[in-house]
Amino acid sequence: MLTRNSILITRLFLKVDFRNKDDAGFRRLIGIIITYLFANALITNNNFLRLDKPSFIFAALSVNFFFVAFIIVTDYAQLFFAKQQTEILKTLPVKQGDIFSAKIISSFIYLSIFPLTVSVPPAVFIYFYDNLIFDSIIFFISSIVFSYFIIALILLINSIVMLAAKGKSKIMIYVFQILFFIFIFSINSYSGKLSHSTNILGSAYAKYLPQYYFAMSIGSIYFLFTSIAVTLLLFAVTYIYLRNKYYALSEIAGSTDTKKDSIFKNLRLNFSFEGVEKLLLHNSSEKASYQLIKNLFANSTALKLRLFPVFLIPIVSTLVGVISGIPAMLVMTDNNNVMDTNILIISPAITMTTLMCIRLLYSNTKVSFDTDGDINWLYKYLPVERRKFSNGVIKFIYVYFLFPSVLITTLLLIIRLPLADVLINQLYLVSFGIFVNSFLNRFDRTLPFSIENTKFNTSSKYLEILYVLLFGIVFIVSQIFIFKSIIFVLIAVLLSAVISYLLNK
Repeated sequence: MLTRNSILITRLFLKVDFRNKDDAGFRRLIGIIITYLFANALITNNNFLRLDKPSFIFAALSVNFFFVAFIIVTDYAQLFFAKQQTEILKTLPVKQGDIFSAKIISSFIYLSIFPLTVSVPPAVFIYFYDNLIFDSIIFFISSIVFSYFIIALILLINSIVMLAAKGKSKIMIYVFQILFFIFIFSINSYSGKLSHSTNILGSAYAKYLPQYYFAMSIGSIYFLFTSIAVTLLLFAVTYIYLRNKYYALSEIAGSTDTKKDSIFKNLRLNFSFEGVEKLLLHNSSEKASYQLIKNLFANSTALKLRLFPVFLIPIVSTLVGVISGIPAMLVMTDNNNVMDTNILIISPAITMTTLMCIRLLYSNTKVSFDTDGDINWLYKYLPVERRKFSNGVIKFIYVYFLFPSVLITTLLLIIRLPLADVLINQLYLVSFGIFVNSFLNRFDRTLPFSIENTKFNTSSKYLEILYVLLFGIVFIVSQIFIFKSIIFVLIAVLLSAVISYLLNK
């Protein structure tokens, strides 16, 4: 039950979480809605054209699972915790439960955007199966309930793992994130194999997945009310657990890591990126920003939780494709046949996630930490040139995330695909990804960690998904033509490199 204090604190958090100095909050909100509606409409249309009604519902809920759970895992600390505000409120005669209640209400007001936007497109398409508006309404309700079920489940599990890892290595958190992404990519690869001939209701594998039972709600009021009851019960358990652990979790989420020797030093291996860094960093601004984010990443739990889950996405997507052996998860196909090009084209399921990874990693370095406040005043008094200073951060992303990710995915892919084809694909992918980053950075006006840590500002990074989709279409279409000849690929790589260099000047 909400107390007077919790209502007052909720109002405070709503003002703090949704503040927007540049009056761009509403535009960001519209941008988020358009991004998710556009992306999900494309996916939904593809599922509608190839699946029968039960399989379509299952696939739509699987997409819902991915989108909503991705937000929770990658934005866990920013969504539910505010260490600076919590530390201040703790000094006042306010109960821990009131602070948590206020923060959770504020967070769920923001999170409600995503269940709505991922549920609308499939609710519209499902009408065209039997021309029944009732089916669309029931699906929409079931999809919304499923979203909140996933939010509560992932929030509970992630919080338990965070508490279990307190004072220890973050390996437990990373293992959970790896397993989580394997699970959701496995679900989506399973959904990708569905067809009109698939009897989803008779599938033994599908019965172990939660969306199967929520999909049953369309034809059964019993399943609908049962799913609502189970979701409410799960929410109650999650709420009670987090209410009692909120201060401890807030402390962990905003903590600073203690300096530790690297695993390579402990193994007495002389492993260092110093040679690469000297080659890549061309001026004092780049060196300063590179060392800044390098030190922050080494010592900040919050930054690790921002970057590491995104880094995992292309690796896990590749791993699932290699393990499953599904052709469409490994190479581009046409009517279930490998596309007729001289060079095999790696599946967009892998390349698109890599492009998304590059952009989201950089976007995660724009938002400040909860304890920093506005640091733009500091940049005004420093001899900082925005593009050069941002280049140092981007190069950190390349050295510590992009190139290791590409190396790992390459080693995984050569298990199933010819080495030469994989290397050509990865070379073109990296050159194109760097070009996209350089192009978008040319028009960017923000400095690293200069955007206030608010809900609207944090969510603006998801507009990058729309940019990736648009550039991804260009990338995929270009591959069809360029991969006719190795000469064309080398010319395209060279052009991308030259243009990227000029854009970064």
